[in-house]
Amino acid sequence: MSAEPSGVARRIGSAILASAAGLIVGASAAAVMSAIVMLFGNTFEYRSLQGLLWLAIGFFTEGMFWFLLGGAMFVLPLGVLAIIVFRPRNTQAATLRLSVVLLVPLLIGYYPGRTLLALIFAIPIWLGVRVALTLNARMLRV
Repeated sequence: MSAEPSGVARRIGSAILASAAGLIVGASAAAVMSAIVMLFGNTFEYRSLQGLLWLAIGFFTEGMFWFLLGGAMFVLPLGVLAIIVFRPRNTQAATLRLSVVLLVPLLIGYYPGRTLLALIFAIPIWLGVRVALTLNARMLRV
C-alpha cells in the first residue's frame, strides 16, 4: 500500500487548505474594511488619538470574529466544493467567476437592498479567492 495520497484525496486536501487560507485573508481584509466603514460611517466620540486607535482595534477585532465565523459557515464550504468540482485554473477570469459564485449567496441572504455595501465587500472575497486559487495551484503542482 502506498503512503502517498491518491489524486482525489490530494485535490480535496489541497482545496480545504487553500480555501481556509483564502478565508483568513478575505476575513482579515473584510475586517479592516469594516472597521474603516464603521469609523467613517457613524458618529463616535473619542477624546484622543489613542481613543480612536482603541476604537479601530475593537471594530477590527469584532469584525474579524464575525467574518471568520460567517465565512466558515457560509463561504468556506462553497469554496471548497467549487474548487473540488470545477477545478478552476489560477487565472483572473477564474477568480472573478468563483468570486461571483461566492458573492451571490451573500447578496441574497445578507445584503438585500444594500448593493453598495455588498460591492465594497466583494473586494475581500475576490482577494480570498485569489489567494485560494494561487495556493491550490501551487500545492497540486508539487
